Amino acid sequence: MAHTVITRRGFLGWCAALGAALGAGSLLAACSSGNGGGDAAAPTEGAGGEASSLDCTDTTGLSDTDIATRQGLAYIEQTEIPDQLCSNCQHYVDAPPGECGTCALIPGPINPDGWCMSWTEKLP
Repeated sequence: MAHTVITRRGFLGWCAALGAALGAGSLLAACSSGNGGGDAAAPTEGAGGEASSLDCTDTTGLSDTDIATRQGLAYIEQTEIPDQLCSNCQHYVDAPPGECGTCALIPGPINPDGWCMSWTEKLP
């Protein structure tokens, strides 16, 4: 009987591929959610009810693994859960008004009105 040896590098590559596959499923589900598609750059309603035109979708400087992490955690630009925003998450790092913030878990620019499945209420 032959034994297959799995290296750490192979395992991590497999995990990244699995995360990308799961993220693709989330992305496809979001695309078919019935919101009408719409223009990604169009102003949307922000956390306080005001129009927000902040665009934090530029991931050109990120690696494939970083993008897979964003997708795997189901990051979205505008939350559908009113009291769960990136801006009130424990992992969110504030930015000056009108600029994208960052996150301790998700690489790249983060919209303060966004959300991901790792959202954790910010401690007082």
